[in-house]
Amino acid sequence: MSAGPDRPDVEASAGALGMAGLTARGIVYCLLAVVAVQVAAGGHDQSLDRQGALHLVARQRVGSILLVALALGFVAYALWRFGEAALGGHEWPKRLLHIARGLLYCAFTYTTVRVLVGSDSGGGGSDRQAKTWSARAMEHTGGRWTVGLAGAVCVAGGIVLCWRGATRKFEKKLRTHEMRPWQRRWLPLLGTVGHASRGVVLGLIGAFVIRAAVRFKPSDAVGVDGALHQVAVRPYGTAALVVVALGLGCYGLYSFVEARWRDVVGR
Repeated sequence: MSAGPDRPDVEASAGALGMAGLTARGIVYCLLAVVAVQVAAGGHDQSLDRQGALHLVARQRVGSILLVALALGFVAYALWRFGEAALGGHEWPKRLLHIARGLLYCAFTYTTVRVLVGSDSGGGGSDRQAKTWSARAMEHTGGRWTVGLAGAVCVAGGIVLCWRGATRKFEKKLRTHEMRPWQRRWLPLLGTVGHASRGVVLGLIGAFVIRAAVRFKPSDAVGVDGALHQVAVRPYGTAALVVVALGLGCYGLYSFVEARWRDVVGR
């Protein structure tokens, strides 16, 4: 009787799931960059988050097919992360991080299905969720401190992402020895710029959440959509939003690099 799946079979399955999931992530970030450029060009009524990117897909001629493919990709990403938590041999803090990422992509799958079946109108998105959560938290004793702490965690996470980009810590996960010389030189730059851009966006979200706690005003809390729209309305907003869009696009392209060269088992 077999004692379980062989290691090569497990690695092959993890590789397939990881590649599909990272590809889906890359597509969404590239779409988010497109939406950000559209907003910078004057389309301020569009949602600047994953939900907005999904609605951009839905408006295309083959939107339904693309949404199904993205939903399957998100499921693959979640399963890959759950598999890493269960079988990757990590310490518990890293396992919990894998579980959290898996749950996040389960939520992305749910949102994608809602857009696909037409039950998501696209109103509010991450902004509405942030305001609702902060309002509910502030109703309880110590709620302002909880909201403020959540904002501080976002700021800290943004700093960590910028640090990871600047130090290229992410390169440890890539099979750079399989790359051609020009690929080893230039492709990691996508990760540097992409991580930094995500860090700036996450830091902005954290700053607005902290402001909401300090002012005791839940409406100040924002998600990705609100943070980028806050940038867009500034005098320098158009240029800044284009820079952010390029950064998010770089992270999308870096996701494709990971899909091709990342070690997806136990890393």
